[in-house]
Amino acid sequence: MKKIGVLILYKDRPTELYSLLWSLRNQTYNNLKIYISDDASGTPIENYHFLVCLINKLKEEGILLIYNKNPFPFGVS
Repeated sequence: MKKIGVLILYKDRPTELYSLLWSLRNQTYNNLKIYISDDASGTPIENYHFLVCLINKLKEEGILLIYNKNPFPFGVS
């Protein structure tokens, strides 16, 4: 089974990110590799307990999740 990559561009919208990750978790195709590119958010993802719990759950379920935070904003992708 092929692994599918999903790129998520993120900046300061933790509730929307949670909703998107939850939706990806519930897909029937679960051989995913998720990349989150944070465009220099003001508050780190680690400060949102609900997001950390979901990310840990995804990792436990075998979904590869790669997080990258840019030190400076690059603007609209």
